[in-house]
Amino acid sequence: DGDLIICRALMEHVENIEDSFQNMQSILKQGGHILIFVPCKNDLFARLNMILPDNFKRKLLQFLFPVRSQKLGFTAYYDCCTPDQMSKVLSNLGYEVVIAKLFFNSHYFSIFTPVHILWRLYQLIIYAFKQKNLCEAFVVVAKK
Repeated sequence: DGDLIICRALMEHVENIEDSFQNMQSILKQGGHILIFVPCKNDLFARLNMILPDNFKRKLLQFLFPVRSQKLGFTAYYDCCTPDQMSKVLSNLGYEVVIAKLFFNSHYFSIFTPVHILWRLYQLIIYAFKQKNLCEAFVVVAKK
């Protein structure tokens, strides 16, 4: 049994996060925590990831990031990958959501400066209007 489970950029690749959280519950001690970092499915980069075919994405990533190409390009499902959806799933399973931290800054589109600047401006607007389910990524800490 464990006291802490850490998932970093993993849950977006899981088809059914409810099943995953139930499995984690079975090994987590009472009072133990789950710490989850995940990209938000409503982020533009995630939406593109869901729309584009896997073969095309892998070839594009190999071209843009040849050094990291073997570590990129896994299929992503983004099941319940918004702060509200994930918190609801965890709460329904009996977890206590202790904290949800939002991130509105990433290096997506940094390889093309004009698009990156426009993206940064868009994210500033999203942040200013407190649209948490449009964040780029988030962290949830939940207690069993």
